[in-house]
Amino acid sequence: MSQESRSGITGVRWLDELADPASETPEYVGPMVAERLAHLQSLPARPRGMLADSDGVIVDVGPGEGVSSMALAQIAPRAHVIGLEADLLHLRGAWPMCQKYANLRLGWGAIPGTLSNGNVNADAGRVPVATLGPGACDVLFSWAGLSRLDAYHSSAAWAPSVGRACVLVLPEFWRKGVDALPGAEQAAIRDVCARAGVPEPSWDRATSLPGFSGFEVWPTDQKLRARGWLLWLSGLFDGSGISFLDTLRDRRAAEPRFQLAFEVPLEVVLATK
Repeated sequence: MSQESRSGITGVRWLDELADPASETPEYVGPMVAERLAHLQSLPARPRGMLADSDGVIVDVGPGEGVSSMALAQIAPRAHVIGLEADLLHLRGAWPMCQKYANLRLGWGAIPGTLSNGNVNADAGRVPVATLGPGACDVLFSWAGLSRLDAYHSSAAWAPSVGRACVLVLPEFWRKGVDALPGAEQAAIRDVCARAGVPEPSWDRATSLPGFSGFEVWPTDQKLRARGWLLWLSGLFDGSGISFLDTLRDRRAAEPRFQLAFEVPLEVVLATK
């Protein structure tokens, strides 16, 4: 039985079927996969066990160049890992390295109820939305690949497709709110918003994921630099003309607009049925 038929996931443009995948995987992907594998192995026992013990389908949302999906394929060898990435430019970079994992398939697409901000890049208007049947996956996973809104507000749309749990590694301030950041960091975000011409962000503390009955949180020792792409996923640029691709290109600009000097802690959110 194919991975696609076993998972019940349809409507996705699979990487192995695309006409123009990359001829070589970028050099930086291999070290990133090794680093992500180490991160997964260091997760708290309960969420790590949800992944490692799975013999069903794990859907990985937003793996970029397949980084987290390739790491998951190693930590969960009995599972079928389906990586869904909305940014086709990043996804193509996973080929051909991803081929060495027999339990992995990568596809271009988004899960139902997402993307809250569809302004990813030039392909955004036609990102395929996957069809996920009830219980289509055992575990849904993301390592800072879902946006804040898609994680904490859209989960009721994709929760019926999750059989057991979701394991999300997300910036801590997405759950706690911008007010939980130190004053200097709050001022830096306000400055970015002013330069981008968008409102200052504010949201309530999250205490659950709609569609799930259990909700547990663990801190990690991992941090992400508050670069433009992370601010984009945080929702700062929703409703603006700033795309995900714009934030990536901004890093190479002579005078970057969206790059901040501080780092934000990551935490693990486990939501169970």
